[in-house]
Amino acid sequence: MSEPIYIGSATEKTGEYGQYIQVSFNRDDVQKLMDNLNEKGWVNLYQTKKKTQTAGKSTHSMKLSTPKTQSKPQTPKSVEEDFGADKVPY
Repeated sequence: MSEPIYIGSATEKTGEYGQYIQVSFNRDDVQKLMDNLNEKGWVNLYQTKKKTQTAGKSTHSMKLSTPKTQSKPQTPKSVEEDFGADKVPY
């Protein structure tokens, strides 16, 4: 399994209409996003709140969900493949 790719910064803020999270990316982060597009042209991020927070620093971290680590659930082609021909549940 490959090392996680952390990108950007995210900071929780409070504005006129309540709390929001400001997300920032630099040029290198944008390139990492482009390099990790999935087959449909999308990129997924995991955003988590940091365990320890320092005033004036980012409050959340973001990690790329790379296409290589994304797995689709595997479904059997038939009930027989899942249970065996002699153990069909009906």
